[in-house]
Amino acid sequence: MPFTNVGLENLTNKDMEYLYHHLFLPAELPGGDDDCPQNERLLMGFVHYSLGSFIMKADPETGAVIKACTVMIERLRKSKTFHGFLSAGSVQVILQQLSLEAPSALFHVPAQNSGAFMYKTAASVTFETFELSPSNQAVMETRGRLVRRFPANATEIQDLEDEDFQATLAKTLAKMSHQTVEETKHIVEKAKQEHVEDRETVHPRIVVDLLPGILRGAGEQVTVTAISKNTHEEVMWNNSKLPWRRSPLWLLIRVGLQLTMVRCSSRGRDMYKEFMVFMMAEALSISAKHGAASDQLHTMSAKVCRRLCKLDQPCDGRWLTHVRHIILETSQSLAHRWGQICMENEGPLDLKAIESFKLSDSIQLSLPEMEAFVASISGGENMAEVARFDPIPQVRLLDDNRLPTIGTGEQYLPFRLAMLESWVAANLDFWLERHVGEENTCGELKELIQCYHQVASRQYSGRPEGASRMLLTIGELWVAMDKAAIHALPSLKLYEHEVPIAHQLLKIEIEAQAQTERQAKKEELRQLKDKYEMWMKKYQDRAECDEYTREEYGIPVPYHSHRCVRCGYLNKANSLCIDIHEWPLPQDDLKAQSTVFELSVPLIFSEWRDSTLYVINDVLLSKQSDILPEQPLYPLRDYLPLRKYFKTGRGYRVHLLSEAKPNMATHRRTLDVRSCTESDVCVNNGLRYQYFDESRGWFLEELLPTQGLSHLCTFGLPERAHTLRRFLMRTWLEEYLEPARHAEDRLQ
Repeated sequence: MPFTNVGLENLTNKDMEYLYHHLFLPAELPGGDDDCPQNERLLMGFVHYSLGSFIMKADPETGAVIKACTVMIERLRKSKTFHGFLSAGSVQVILQQLSLEAPSALFHVPAQNSGAFMYKTAASVTFETFELSPSNQAVMETRGRLVRRFPANATEIQDLEDEDFQATLAKTLAKMSHQTVEETKHIVEKAKQEHVEDRETVHPRIVVDLLPGILRGAGEQVTVTAISKNTHEEVMWNNSKLPWRRSPLWLLIRVGLQLTMVRCSSRGRDMYKEFMVFMMAEALSISAKHGAASDQLHTMSAKVCRRLCKLDQPCDGRWLTHVRHIILETSQSLAHRWGQICMENEGPLDLKAIESFKLSDSIQLSLPEMEAFVASISGGENMAEVARFDPIPQVRLLDDNRLPTIGTGEQYLPFRLAMLESWVAANLDFWLERHVGEENTCGELKELIQCYHQVASRQYSGRPEGASRMLLTIGELWVAMDKAAIHALPSLKLYEHEVPIAHQLLKIEIEAQAQTERQAKKEELRQLKDKYEMWMKKYQDRAECDEYTREEYGIPVPYHSHRCVRCGYLNKANSLCIDIHEWPLPQDDLKAQSTVFELSVPLIFSEWRDSTLYVINDVLLSKQSDILPEQPLYPLRDYLPLRKYFKTGRGYRVHLLSEAKPNMATHRRTLDVRSCTESDVCVNNGLRYQYFDESRGWFLEELLPTQGLSHLCTFGLPERAHTLRRFLMRTWLEEYLEPARHAEDRLQ
């Protein structure tokens, strides 16, 4: 629908935002795709409207060229169906209408990310093709603007009057505009499977390379007048399925306008720049009338002024006066808005309150409650009572048959620590013999290790002898826990042990359920494919869309019906989609077994594993790389297909985590039925699990010893003997004779 028929007063704020983002490309852009047929019609209508306004304010020579451009945009609009694809019948009509007065035509082939420009001369017609949206890599890696040349190639056709040739070319373009080709799509690999990356642009080789090669059977490749454009592109993505990118249709229109103007007039380059200034000024004027935000108006005005400054010698005329008037009005409007803001934020000066101010009210204070209290002191009686002393014992003898606790508080802490250390040395083995078979033995020892270490490490800071006792005590406690864990799980003694029967059965159950769901998903895909074929057959059986006629200025104008039955069939076919099925376990059998084991980890094993890591990492001060994982993270316990099988407690330090997304969490989780296959729908597990330390916030890797333990257990020397400090420690990090050699060197 043309822009003039829509009417300026009917444009919504969303429409103006679309024009603002794609025409002016401001600093702040949307984070998701906004490309749709309705916005394309808006853009074509606005360009058509701007050309009509410009032709009334231009000189006769310019007007003839602008009229040819107006016809070209009108042809572009008519070539598209309601859904944004090319109509074979409309394309054939346009091919027949090419003339020397209106020599150019544009065709948008969205499924191939390509555009086609046709230009008629007295002897022949040139068919020129080029890419529209550049690849994400080209956009992101290029600093500044992309330098691009249009067209990519050109084919000269001598005889375009043949109706059979026109019909074949029209049908080919129409089919290419909506039918995708798998080989031209960008492919990514995930979980050893290839997937189509919808967020990348399609390679234009079908239209840019293949189609010209076919047309050379009826013509020949030629060199034509090309243009070079410094295009400013952006790819913006923020939590959306598809990224925002500058409209490829807008680039197609700009290329078509410039090629037409350059070939129809000697001053076509300057004419194109002048029209772009005029069109952007028109957008600025409409935005101001719709009450656009001040920052938007300022950005648009600045870009229009910048384009004006880039014109070397603009052709003076009514169009330039019109542009200057719009800029002046916008500047005055912004100045008025700023004045209103200053007035609204100006603080009031209320001087009447100062007139009634009395200084005496601020220097005289009345405190009646304080005066009453002071007066009562002299008349008070001595109510002192003799204090009664009832001491509470803070240190008690420990029971030989009960695992002690360290308690809380700082009172008598050295005595409490000494008593616990003595109990471990004297009674731990006796206690373990009696309680080794109990289920909570490992849990109690784990809690004692952590509580004792937290208290003792503070108390023994700077005291090497106490720190040594602490390490020996924790070592004894961990050995006791290890014995209890082996008693409960004898397979811990083995370096290579079998997978427990319970976990084998769980793995079989998970895989059987997944196989059933996968078969059901394949059947669902087959049914949806049949339904898609049914709707498409109904769509193709109806040759014409439903239209209605409305008179405008006494001329009947056909309009596409919003209740078109034929397009309804196409909408139903294209709306069919299916969710993928992701295999719940990794493809590698060992990784799958580990995943199943972590779904139902024995309680005692979890306690033992957490305590072992605590001793190595927190007590013995080992370290690993401090590289923190990137967000977001995907823990096994939250993975939906396996959540019902998860029986492991959630409070443990070590668990499985994946930085890689599952396939069901990617933007490819829902696929269009028209283009997907079984291999696209039934995918491998995309998670890559690693063991994660929840306490430290990093993945578990090789834990390396440090010198922290040596510093902890080494006596310090006074400052006057600081040169001898390096001889106090002899760790595995140094050669055995290194300290002696240093000493000999000092003596010589």
